[in-house]
Amino acid sequence: MELHLTDRLADLAGTSVDIAVRMTAAPAPGLVARKLTTVRYIACASPDYLQRHAAPDHPDDLVRHNCLFYAGDIVQNPWEFAGPDGRKVVHVSGSLRVNSVEILRNAAVNGLGIVMIAHYLVCDELACGELVELLVDHPLAERAIYLVTLPDRLLAAKTRAFIDFLWQRDTN
Repeated sequence: MELHLTDRLADLAGTSVDIAVRMTAAPAPGLVARKLTTVRYIACASPDYLQRHAAPDHPDDLVRHNCLFYAGDIVQNPWEFAGPDGRKVVHVSGSLRVNSVEILRNAAVNGLGIVMIAHYLVCDELACGELVELLVDHPLAERAIYLVTLPDRLLAAKTRAFIDFLWQRDTN
């Protein structure tokens, strides 16, 4: 097995990549996709940031905050929330746009602003109080993780075994 880790979308047709794991709202047309799981996103900030700036009570309040967001092949802006008033889309701005979730997490922990990030990436920081979840009554849209391949790609037995392993692992 050869494993390539990147935030960029792999060109399955133009490379020797057999399968890709993608986090997306919907897989691209023309691909065979199998949903593995969903990822919950949250908005959070450090207690230090919240001491200097009042915590937002509503997604609309984010326009008055320094929001840190992901900007790689896909830019995480606007942020989409659900809540008692229905779907809410907020165009955020801030001093940091970066293509690294590790940098986003560290920037938020260091008090630079509010970040939208996958919960699993900050669960330790939330548990120890380095970050505080915000807008809990207005959850962010979840994203699905898909295993994708080309429909006409002949997959080797070892590749099929890997796909079956991922599928069984997620459904157990």
